[in-house]
Amino acid sequence: MKKLRIFMLITLALIMSLSLYACDNEPVVLASVAETIAIPQATYANVAELLLDLDEQSIIQLEYTEYGDFGMSITSIKGTEKELISVPVSSIYISVYLSSDDINYIDLTMPTVVYDNRTYYGAALGVSSLPVISGVAYLFCLVIFNADWTSTINQDALIILE
Repeated sequence: MKKLRIFMLITLALIMSLSLYACDNEPVVLASVAETIAIPQATYANVAELLLDLDEQSIIQLEYTEYGDFGMSITSIKGTEKELISVPVSSIYISVYLSSDDINYIDLTMPTVVYDNRTYYGAALGVSSLPVISGVAYLFCLVIFNADWTSTINQDALIILE
């Protein structure tokens, strides 16, 4: 129960941070080079299932925590070139964005991200609830939440599944 309470407090802090940060509605343009990983031709119930399959195939290395009904919380994801590691003590978390603007899956309070002339929208759902949609790319990045309620995307660590 204590872990759930901590998880809920962190989630609330993240939502508030993103809401305040997104007020200017300026897209974040990413200039670094991302590692792109192809999504296998298979059917997945959600992005978490896709990540577990990629880990099982040794395409990525995945570490995560399960939070009961909330599902998977990614703590580390590593490809062959890039690695993303959450550091909650330093307010650094892995975030997922998707190249779909479907209102059912995106969080309009989050800033959009532009990478390689493609716009990504912050996911409104966690990876355990976010479906794998044909033709949609998923961008994973580190977001640093600052003491003044602003946030910054670490542009050195980007992994895209497409």
